Amino acid sequence: MIKQIDVIENDSLRLETLYNLLGMHFFIPDYQRGYRWDSRQVKNLLNDIWSFKDTCKDNDFYCLQPIVVQPISEERIKKNNLSDDKWYEVIDGQQRLTTIRIILSFIVNEHLRRPMIEAYKNDNIIIKYQTRPHVQEFLNDIKPSSDNIDYYYISEAYTTVKDWFSKLDFNEINRFLDIFLAKQDKDNPVKVIWYEIEDNVKQVDVFSRLNIGKIPLTNAELIRALFLNSTNFEGNNEVIYSQIQISKEWDEIEQTLQDDSFWYFIYKGTKEYSTRIEFIFDLLMEKKSEDEYFYTFYEFIDEFNKYKLENKKPDISSIWKFVKDYFLKFNEWFNNDEIYHYIGYLVHNGYEITKVLNLSETESKIKFKENLKKEIASIINYEIDTIGYKNRKEVWEVLLLFNIETLIQNKSNIRFPFHLLKNKAWDIEHIRSQNDKSIDKKERKKWVDDLLLYFTEETDIDNQRIKIEKSKNKKILYPLLELKQASEINDNKFTEVHNLMEKYFKEDKEFDNKDTISNLALLDAATNRSYGNAFFPVKRSIIIGKDMRGVFVPICTKNVFLKSYSSRHIIDNQNWTQSDADDYLNAIKKMLKDYLIINKD
Repeated sequence: MIKQIDVIENDSLRLETLYNLLGMHFFIPDYQRGYRWDSRQVKNLLNDIWSFKDTCKDNDFYCLQPIVVQPISEERIKKNNLSDDKWYEVIDGQQRLTTIRIILSFIVNEHLRRPMIEAYKNDNIIIKYQTRPHVQEFLNDIKPSSDNIDYYYISEAYTTVKDWFSKLDFNEINRFLDIFLAKQDKDNPVKVIWYEIEDNVKQVDVFSRLNIGKIPLTNAELIRALFLNSTNFEGNNEVIYSQIQISKEWDEIEQTLQDDSFWYFIYKGTKEYSTRIEFIFDLLMEKKSEDEYFYTFYEFIDEFNKYKLENKKPDISSIWKFVKDYFLKFNEWFNNDEIYHYIGYLVHNGYEITKVLNLSETESKIKFKENLKKEIASIINYEIDTIGYKNRKEVWEVLLLFNIETLIQNKSNIRFPFHLLKNKAWDIEHIRSQNDKSIDKKERKKWVDDLLLYFTEETDIDNQRIKIEKSKNKKILYPLLELKQASEINDNKFTEVHNLMEKYFKEDKEFDNKDTISNLALLDAATNRSYGNAFFPVKRSIIIGKDMRGVFVPICTKNVFLKSYSSRHIIDNQNWTQSDADDYLNAIKKMLKDYLIINKD
């Protein structure tokens, strides 16, 4: 951090206690990013200060990283509608300063329970944000909120602070305060490196020198500084209106992109975007994986500099409209059920969204849908009858499309949740079990428990015993109960009971299509692991139970276990037969006939 300070010359550097910051007024300018500390960073700060109190010696102090400020002139105080006080513009360190203010809000509201002026003979720290003036009031009374991204991070940080202090008693919190707000002449205070730059230094230049190359700053945050820089606008009213409008629209776009159901229908990349609007900027500037970290930011600088070469102010409205239009196209796709599903399918099969954008440059929405379907058809370029468990990628592509087309063609209000494909592990699993008697010894108890739960609807062994006593299936249930009570299930006994259950569920008979797609379904890995090698009715019971509890089960998987595709008049829910498998395969072929016809062409 000292290296970063050294790039600024002829400025005032000193140490200030947090106590001396009380009553001071700080202004966060438009080029600054919003508050973004997460719970880990907040807890690290609190833990460090708390550890310091136990290890410090006489004359030691806890030193926070720098806060770089510049006094604001009277002219700029009036221009920004600030109060008649001494104000400092925060050029670097607003994350730390805001966190300090959040901790003080907790201290005032939930520990002291009286104003700071009464407890410490000075007002609290005042922080005003140029683009979000209401944050100042929010810091006084922080509540859970997602109205905008700054409120969200501030309220999350406040919750972290509250949880951390909940582990301390009243006296311990006072001991923390003895250090946190110690005066200059007291032992062991918390101090900050106060770096005050001169009036004649350009704040944005200092900000850039301090932050370019620092990983926490993202391309999006630097681009925001470009857009909201007041020098881009003419006249006070235009500055305020344009900055607030862009800031508002920026927050609305970011909030939409932070919704995983929206985000993962257009994005399946490996890069984690903390500020997701950056993805749109990357697309606009055609950033490639091999490009440097700040490529997108530098491209925007070049865009802005084109105007400066002609001695003009950047046309912010036109540049911002270009960004908005890009987002609005995604938003339009998201709100059209068919297009949403087709694009989501392509993206989750490795299709770049840039290619989708190229397909959208057509004369009509109908033509765009046709183009999407043709691209999907190019993926399904194999015979469904020949693929099976060994061709898991192909089976995945067919079953995912089967689920999606079922939702589209039935005009269901339900949408396939592509974010769950990203955030959960998924399996291709057998509908009728493989009748594997060599189930791992660790899994045998689970296999037994699932069967006992299926027959008795009880988990407690005493209640299971009572139900078994009244059951007409005592002969097959008592052996299960014995296995449950056994300290270890040996191979012979397990095989004997497994054969007994196979016969009961009629899975001892031949089934030719165990590994073909007609005996496979799409299922999340957690559900799949929960039923392992269970028999069909046990699997059916588990899946129906999960669906009733609101756990997402793909619609076609649910239909399979409800035997919705079976054509027989009398449905046997105890067994998955060859006839059921054939009907299921025919249903897949019928639902995907358009794609198969396109493939043949």
